[in-house]
Amino acid sequence: MPEVAPIIPPPGGHTLVRNIIWNLLGQGAPLLVALLAIPLLIRGLGTERFGVLVLAWMVVGYFTLFDLGIGRATTKYTSEYLAKKAFPELNRLIWTSLLILFAIGILGMVIIHRLAPYVVTRILVIPATIQRESIDAFGLLAFSLPIVVGTSAARGILEAQQRFGTVNAIAIPAGVANYLLPLAAIHITNDLSLVVLFLVAGRTITWLLFLYFSLNSLPGLRVPRLPRISCALQLFHFGGWVTVSSIIGPLMTYADRFIVGTVLTMSAVAYYATPYDLVTKLGIIAPGVMGVLFPVLITSITLKQGDFWALHDRATKFILLALAPVVVCTLMLAQLFLGLWLGAEFAANSRGVFQILSVGVLFNSLAVVPFTAIHAAGRADLSAKAHLIELPLYLLTLWFLVGRFGIEGVALAWLLRVVLDYVLMFSIARRLFAGELGAGHGLAAGILMYSALFLSIAFLLSAIPYPAAWIPLGIFMAALAPYLVWRLILRPDDRTSLRKLCAVIIQ
Repeated sequence: MPEVAPIIPPPGGHTLVRNIIWNLLGQGAPLLVALLAIPLLIRGLGTERFGVLVLAWMVVGYFTLFDLGIGRATTKYTSEYLAKKAFPELNRLIWTSLLILFAIGILGMVIIHRLAPYVVTRILVIPATIQRESIDAFGLLAFSLPIVVGTSAARGILEAQQRFGTVNAIAIPAGVANYLLPLAAIHITNDLSLVVLFLVAGRTITWLLFLYFSLNSLPGLRVPRLPRISCALQLFHFGGWVTVSSIIGPLMTYADRFIVGTVLTMSAVAYYATPYDLVTKLGIIAPGVMGVLFPVLITSITLKQGDFWALHDRATKFILLALAPVVVCTLMLAQLFLGLWLGAEFAANSRGVFQILSVGVLFNSLAVVPFTAIHAAGRADLSAKAHLIELPLYLLTLWFLVGRFGIEGVALAWLLRVVLDYVLMFSIARRLFAGELGAGHGLAAGILMYSALFLSIAFLLSAIPYPAAWIPLGIFMAALAPYLVWRLILRPDDRTSLRKLCAVIIQ
């Protein structure tokens, strides 16, 4: 019986808006739950155990580096084959990907399980009273490695088909469970190993759901196919460079916590990582938008539709428009918010970190746009080489600043790194698509000048020693920020597109 092509919605305005909203909900719902759950977890576990739990969350997120870029490559080639309607080749490639990832996950599981005792007792400054349960916790996390690695490919298959409703129907409960399951566990005991066991159980259910829906999303995909060397080479060719970024990117993201835990204390990890985990989630807009646009950009390149850079340019401006007021609010109201959320002690220790990181979130979010465009064009090697340049500079800056300014120095090092990353990624994308730039070639310089000036003013106003003035000033600056983006950054055609986008949302 001939295979029937799946129905994939065209990337029109309604489809894109609906998918972006789904993605934002998928990343925003866990953030709201985290706001409520984290204070309860800190009280239930104590700052030292919570510091270890923060590292456990980090390890779960960092496990994806073990997929050697194959998850990202699977999404890319799935989008390409769907555009070409090459379904038999696509099925062979997907099964090759799934089987390779399972084998890689098993290997990584053995390595992490063996290293856990050494990391806990020799590298991290973990009190002797909780070392045994910390070793057990990291050992349990190792067993979730094949699951975490395999989830990325199964999810990518659905995203390549623009099935973001299905993706987030699974991802939203999974993200919420990441906080609710540890809360449930501490009502039984504050032993970290049980808390992590609950996390692993949640991840397992998530993986099974993604696997079921992905294998039923394309004709003939439920029939297993033996892996092919040609498919494996295709995946590794693109995924090899993605792996470099997958290792270096999270390493630069999470190295700060390990250095804080090594140089300072586990309490300092909590004071740094808690505002970090919250404020970086404010950048959900960029992944939400670019996760939807990634398969669209690939299709545009594959079918030579000629609207690639227009999508890139407009995505950058709209992300800036949406994020500017959010970042201003975090700058202006950091002291008040942290005091209400976590208490005066956390506010006193974490305010500076919260403010510095909020500025970094803006540039980190903007960098997602050219980074995604570079990968869509199949040039993951260029972004990886940029990260190779950034890594030693960042580690040296981090080590220099942590000893002089504590956790505020760590936050400053992260801010400097993400600004550099944005500049490098935009420069690479500009060279890569020089023929399509049009009038948008000065966009990066304009954004840097606007952000530096406006955010500096907001930071200075937040230092006014009159708490009663923070809220009205914050509201005023948050309203002024998008207005200035509208007048100074957006062109007339951008404003027209934004009005149409708002009309689609209202409908």
